[in-house]
Amino acid sequence: MQSDETKIELKERMDSALKETLVQAQSYSAPQALCNQNPEKWMYLASQLAQGRSRTDLFKKENISHITTRRVEAELAASPHVADLKQELSVQKIQNLQVSHEIRSKLNEELLNRTSEAKDIDLLDLGKLIKELAVADKVDLGDLLRMRGDTAQKIEVTHKTVDFETMLKAAQEARDKDLKSAEVIEVEEDNSV
Repeated sequence: MQSDETKIELKERMDSALKETLVQAQSYSAPQALCNQNPEKWMYLASQLAQGRSRTDLFKKENISHITTRRVEAELAASPHVADLKQELSVQKIQNLQVSHEIRSKLNEELLNRTSEAKDIDLLDLGKLIKELAVADKVDLGDLLRMRGDTAQKIEVTHKTVDFETMLKAAQEARDKDLKSAEVIEVEEDNSV
């Protein structure tokens, strides 16, 4: 785990890198852009995104649109200083997950010992504690995956172009094949009606 001094120093460096990114974004953004209209909100949004908070969460709880968050994410992705700090935050989250895993393992072990010994214990409280740790781990893991970019879906589109003569030739071959395989039957007319 990191000390409080290290966390404060990391936060100060993050603020400095985000301010630098903000100034750069303001230099070429339109006057109505969020970075020019409300720099404090832009800084808050950038800080939350750099720490791995999801766009959906920001939209639901902070009422910040997906388009705005994507623009800020693009600015953050272009900043090498922010990328380095996100790497450090990722390491910090991994360390937190490891410590939490050790605590949860000890709690599970204690739960097994106490249930086998039939001691007077509030199993419900112990179970709630384990559940809370698991939920916290899930949140931290989600943040970590978003910071690393592992949750991004990548769609690859390939365009195939064929000239007109090749396409016409393929259509004629398919037609000829269908004609050769077609079965001819004779139809008799019924005039009895």
